[in-house]
Amino acid sequence: MHSKSGTARLSMGWAIVLCVLISPTSLPGSPLLLSRPAGTVALTHGENAVKLSGGAVRHTFPSGHMIVDVDEDRWDELRDALPAGWAVYDAPIAAPSGPAEQAWNRMVKPRLVSTPGQAKTGQPLSNCVIVRNPNLRDVPEGAQKSAGPTDYGPYGAGFWDGSEFFLGKIAIAVITPESNGMIDPSTEDWTQEESDHIAAHVTEAMNWWGGQTDFEPLSFTYEYHFAVPTSYEPIERPQSDEALWVDEVLSNLGYGGPDRFTKAQNFVNDLKSRHGADWAFLLFVVDSSNDPDGMFASGHFAYSYLGGPFLVLTLDNDGWGQENFSSVCAHEVGHIFYALDEYYSAATPCDAESGYLRYRNENSQYGSCLEDVPFSIMRSVPLDFAEISSSTRGQIGWVDADGDGIPDVSDTEPTVSVLAIGKSSTALVEGQASVVPIPNLNPVGYGHAVSINRIASVEYRLDGGDWIEAIPDDSTWDGGLESFHFEPAAPDTGLYWLEVRGVNSVGRPSAAFFEGSIEIHGATGVSIPGLSLPSIVIGHDARPNPFNPRTEIHLQLLSDIRGRVAVYSSAGRLVQILFDGEIPAGDAAFTWDGTDRNGRSNASGRYFYRLESNGNAVTGSMVLVR
Repeated sequence: MHSKSGTARLSMGWAIVLCVLISPTSLPGSPLLLSRPAGTVALTHGENAVKLSGGAVRHTFPSGHMIVDVDEDRWDELRDALPAGWAVYDAPIAAPSGPAEQAWNRMVKPRLVSTPGQAKTGQPLSNCVIVRNPNLRDVPEGAQKSAGPTDYGPYGAGFWDGSEFFLGKIAIAVITPESNGMIDPSTEDWTQEESDHIAAHVTEAMNWWGGQTDFEPLSFTYEYHFAVPTSYEPIERPQSDEALWVDEVLSNLGYGGPDRFTKAQNFVNDLKSRHGADWAFLLFVVDSSNDPDGMFASGHFAYSYLGGPFLVLTLDNDGWGQENFSSVCAHEVGHIFYALDEYYSAATPCDAESGYLRYRNENSQYGSCLEDVPFSIMRSVPLDFAEISSSTRGQIGWVDADGDGIPDVSDTEPTVSVLAIGKSSTALVEGQASVVPIPNLNPVGYGHAVSINRIASVEYRLDGGDWIEAIPDDSTWDGGLESFHFEPAAPDTGLYWLEVRGVNSVGRPSAAFFEGSIEIHGATGVSIPGLSLPSIVIGHDARPNPFNPRTEIHLQLLSDIRGRVAVYSSAGRLVQILFDGEIPAGDAAFTWDGTDRNGRSNASGRYFYRLESNGNAVTGSMVLVR
């Protein structure tokens, strides 16, 4: 974070404790620790019981523990729903053992807390974020540990997309390197007490973040890799030697690649796949208990790579000390999700931009910025009184522009296409539904449009009747792209009006769902006019995107069609009709200048273009930036 030379220490004094408080849980309900019985293979029985009790899992420890949030008046209901043998704790454990119990005690045990002005801190954080070159758009040859785009996590994510925004389920691997003395003399040795301390404080840092969001609660899963051997003694090395020990540690954990970043990203993608997580990162902690100042030889003591894949902390973190480990950890985790520094010595100006939504750094102390949240976590303060500025919230994706309770990065409707029909007892209809990511505006990221939404269901109905759920081809609605089928049943042979819609995991139905006539002939099959549209349109996009003042919507068609090209708002309101008539085969382009049908300019935001033909539609998104 900070070099020993050239900067004075920030003197904030020692902690003067004014009162005794319960360590804040940051959970909206009441926390419980659940422990599965020995020999139980999976935690899913406990997870299901929590859901049945109206609760949520906040922290998962694959060793067999979960910290959950369940309203106190439903605790008995939870206990009844749990399988036999599960233990439930609602108070500190007298003799904690293992990371989960240590983290639980840290969360709920009464402890002394500090107030602004009395908190003990070390040097002001400096040089604690490193911006990597985002010119890594493709997977390096030979980099993948396991094949297939599903290994990358959310819909649309590429190999390097490990933490695009701070929402959903996050997997964390905590790694402590241990020198074996083969190259550097071993001066540090991890103890069980130190490992337990780290586990408790990392959970506290993540629990703090989870308590700050107004959206669907965050969920964290932890892996621990303690005392992984390395030939080097990291604390005796400068930060510039990081590649030596990080590369060796990752190799010893079984991850290959041409460099430490590729190895780390292979680990990140494995974490996402193994734990069903949306995002993941690695957290290296270097032992410094015997080091005089708790810093690397270069004077750094904590830093992150902006957007991941890992961050590095020392156990003591200079004068911040081990008791403030969670505070420093929480600050560095902000960088993992693209939050910028806001303290003066970082010299990050107000107009610096970062994050999926491309937010300015308007809470920076460096310049005359528009915001002033003095105890913002990105200004580096203890967790006891830390806050989050609007700038940081924007950079990590915590924005809800329309106030509907859904963050903008997830506030989209899915699309659904009916692709084929066949014969069965009545009719067999097949199709696909997919979520729609908003464009990635991050100026320091990798540019992929990513969504953590999933398809929750596909439904159909005949002649405006009740919606009936279709069948997912893989038996479960759990992905961003789902193939489906169904057999619509009708009382009589005849022509029916068929509607098909998708619903995503934030409860949004598809704004443009399939509509068309379906003629049911009992066992002889069906015919659906207009089903060929998805196969006719072999390509479509908007360029440029984002745009100002105009963009072109490009279509590639295999055959002539009669159709309408229209623009809709994110709320589904018709904004503009660009074309209505015959569109010939080949390439076609339609310009939108950002105006509505009355010639008025539209505000910045997300819009959708639709090619509509014979009751079917193909949809894409675009962003107008004024």
